[in-house]
Amino acid sequence: MKTWVAISIALSLVAGAAIGAWGQAMEPRTYPGGHLKFTYEATIGDLGSTARTTVEILPQPDGRYEVRTSGDQLVTADQVRIGFFGLGFLGMGLRVRDTDQRGIDLSGLSALEQQTIVPGKTYLLPDGGAFQAGEADQMAGIDVIRGVYTHEDAPLYKVEMAWATSAEVRSLLPSPPYLKLLERKTADGAFDTVVTEIRLTEFVR
Repeated sequence: MKTWVAISIALSLVAGAAIGAWGQAMEPRTYPGGHLKFTYEATIGDLGSTARTTVEILPQPDGRYEVRTSGDQLVTADQVRIGFFGLGFLGMGLRVRDTDQRGIDLSGLSALEQQTIVPGKTYLLPDGGAFQAGEADQMAGIDVIRGVYTHEDAPLYKVEMAWATSAEVRSLLPSPPYLKLLERKTADGAFDTVVTEIRLTEFVR
C-alpha cells in the first residue's frame, strides 16, 4: 500500500515551498508494514512562523492502514489565511516553475538514498549538487550524519542537514531529519539568513 502521497502532503503543510519538492524527488515506495509515527517542526524565517505536523500509520485488522495526520501553525494575525488546512495554495507547496524562485533543488540527493554515508566524505551528485558529510550525531532517537548540501545552480544558498545513517529509516521518512536552508546576498558573502528550518522531533517505529 502506498502511503507516501499522504506523507509528502503532510510535510508540505509544514515546510511550504521554501526548500523544494524533496518528496517528489523520491520514487513512490510500497509501505513495508507495521506501525509508524513521526513529527516534524518547521520555522519559516521570513514569516516568523512555526508549524508542526505529525503522521501516524496504524495497521488495521483487515490488512489496511489508517493514516492519521495532524498539524498546527503559530502565526501572527496578519498571517492567518483561509484556504486548504488554513494555508493558501502556495503554502501547500504547489507552485509554478520559475527560474527566479527562491530556494535550492534537493532532488539530486535521491542519488544517496540507498548509499552508506561516510563521515568526512564529499559526495558529488550527477545534477551538479554536492553533499559534504560531517559528524555522526543523534536526532529524535535515530542515528544521523550531519553535513552540508550545495548546488552549482544555486550559489546563494546552502543547506545544513542531517542524514539518517540507516537506509531503512531513510525509506520511512518523507524528508531528512534536519534541513536548514541558508541564504547569502552575494556570491562571496556570509550565509547569514535562515530561510527555512525543518527538524524531526519524534520517530516511533
